[in-house]
Amino acid sequence: MTTLEFRIPISPNPSFYSQVRLIAQSLARLGPPYADAQIAVAVGDAPALADVIDANRWSTDYPVAWRIVPAALYEQLPHPAWGSGMARYIDPANVDVTILCDADTCPVARFDDLLERLEGTAPTVAGLQAHYTPFRDMDHDGLWTMLLGAIGRPDTPRSVPYSMDVDRLQGSSPPYFNYGFVAFNAAAFGLVCERLLEMLLLACRLLPSQPFSAQVALTLTLLQADIDVLPLGHAFNCANDDLLLAHCLVDPADIRVIHYLRTDEFNRHDFLTSESRFLAFINAEKRNAVSERLRQHILSLPEALYTWT
Repeated sequence: MTTLEFRIPISPNPSFYSQVRLIAQSLARLGPPYADAQIAVAVGDAPALADVIDANRWSTDYPVAWRIVPAALYEQLPHPAWGSGMARYIDPANVDVTILCDADTCPVARFDDLLERLEGTAPTVAGLQAHYTPFRDMDHDGLWTMLLGAIGRPDTPRSVPYSMDVDRLQGSSPPYFNYGFVAFNAAAFGLVCERLLEMLLLACRLLPSQPFSAQVALTLTLLQADIDVLPLGHAFNCANDDLLLAHCLVDPADIRVIHYLRTDEFNRHDFLTSESRFLAFINAEKRNAVSERLRQHILSLPEALYTWT
């Protein structure tokens, strides 16, 4: 059976803790190997580990490991906001598949078919193309040309459209993933861990604006290390966005992982942080079919109505 690890970046606050709790509950419901997968949580902002554990006593019922981002990593980064994300690459993985996901994601169905496709020794990574260009209102083609030239890959095809650019107005790029859900087999993860920091520092030096440098750095790393890319559809990283449904980009019945980014029907930051907010969420049917799928999933969890502490 495939062995798995999920790695999640957070800040130490009730919003993120509650989201990790939902991921743990959801994986437990899916059964092995998901229920057995370690959930490694990279905690930024330098809290005391004992305080994090004390605030999350529920986590002893699940395979959750809390890891404080080391101070030495922050010293190497141009921006501290990248600390928890980059910390996920520090420790080597001892599993077949490592999945990096955001805290505001929720696995709602098994994805055994994806795990099977990641089997083998060829380094392979799977992900959904980012929703939009990282270079909006900038020289899109020129910046990609510069970046690819800097790593010695100037002829790399830029043929992948952005996954929510339905009018195809933003151009295309090499594989450039939304970080909500990215899955690596063991060979790929090892290569990325060796090179990603170097690529991040390179991207930061070259780009005039840096908010998406971490995602760009992953693209550069995959290309430089000749890692195979397995494109995923929205079912594996599905935003609760009306645009996806209006353009039939996903069937809610096929969704494996929900990425509940949009806040028009509920606040993703606090809907799990108190009993009153939680009940308000589960007791109101959602207009957006992806959000409704999330609500129905949460109602199906054995722990859905646990006591809030």
